[in-house]
Amino acid sequence: MTEKARIYGNVFTVLVFAGSFAAAVLSPQAMAPLVMLYAAGIAALNWRNFRLAAKSSVPIAVAAVLLAWALASALWSLDPGLSLERSLRLFLMIALATVVAIVLPNVRVGKRGALIIAGAILCASGLIVLDTALGLSIGPHLAKGGDPYDRTGPLFVLLLLPTFTIIDGRFGRKVAVSLVLLSVVAVLLLSNKASVLALVLGLGAWGLFMILRRYGPQIAVAAILVFSVVQPLGMTAFHSEIRDWSLASDAEPGIRHRAYIWSFSAEKAMERPWLGWGIGTSRSIPGGDTQAIFRRQDGTIAGQGEAIPLHPHNAFVQIFLEMGLIGMALVALTLSVAGYRFARLLQPAGLLGPGIAFIVSALTISSISFGAWQGWWVSAQLLVAALLTGLARSRTRTTGKAENMGSEGS
Repeated sequence: MTEKARIYGNVFTVLVFAGSFAAAVLSPQAMAPLVMLYAAGIAALNWRNFRLAAKSSVPIAVAAVLLAWALASALWSLDPGLSLERSLRLFLMIALATVVAIVLPNVRVGKRGALIIAGAILCASGLIVLDTALGLSIGPHLAKGGDPYDRTGPLFVLLLLPTFTIIDGRFGRKVAVSLVLLSVVAVLLLSNKASVLALVLGLGAWGLFMILRRYGPQIAVAAILVFSVVQPLGMTAFHSEIRDWSLASDAEPGIRHRAYIWSFSAEKAMERPWLGWGIGTSRSIPGGDTQAIFRRQDGTIAGQGEAIPLHPHNAFVQIFLEMGLIGMALVALTLSVAGYRFARLLQPAGLLGPGIAFIVSALTISSISFGAWQGWWVSAQLLVAALLTGLARSRTRTTGKAENMGSEGS
């Protein structure tokens, strides 16, 4: 890679990363085109370095089998056209991840770039704090009505980890912690339960890694398997109990509705356990438009909602429902292989703690809030994974050079 390409690549990375904070506040859907632009730009700058290593071919091969299964599901799908469209989206996600993983250069953010990122997070977090704490209605005005911060919290949780790493490396621990705490305050003010839970579980996983450092990659893979396999199978085994709880509980209507969606989806998944109903067809599942009514203890209606509104709001239950046990196994295998390689790359750079926190946070939010094929959410995860990967490569290379110079001097 030429020096000019390296400089342009780092500048491009800083601008895209800083822009992601603006997208988190103003339009989360912009994450998808932002990351596609990033992948195209990085590939254009580093096309000479396109080398497919033997280790990289394994996750790519597994992902290719997963894509083939997604395409095949159109044969028995409730909506073949929609299944082909979702398969195309899956292909784009895999292609983006592959291109960035192969050609991504070392990410070295200088003080100027770190200052830009610090300014972006300060502005974004400050806007949310002022808007929600003082009731200024800035966000709704910018978004022309509605809730502009509906998806902001999850994006902030993911972006915190590379932000802390970059700011800490350039301006010190106090500045990094201050900015991160400001973002945490913004997340708490948004009252997004999924974001708060993801933050708690992510930090808990980081703490577990601090105790079991030797088994970092294994912890990453175990987390992936728990969310992608154990969780959907567990919901299937106890779907009746989950449904009964959702109808009789005193919990908030939103939580009860989410539990009902999961129980219905898990029950329907067992009607076609091996093949599934076809990728992307959750909204077309028979009975998905059934209205569930959630009553209080006195019999009054607390809320109601469809059995499947758009998607099951749990990516892994959705995968089981649409792609069956075979598709679920392929997704789990793809994520596990990629996650293990990701962890092994971060480990020597001292970034595996933030990496595990990122994995668990992303898995948590994906299991509560969003569909499996929502491009903006998948793009956000790819961007954070790419940033941590680039930072790890840079740290490992710098450490290696320092060690070599030390050995030469001795």
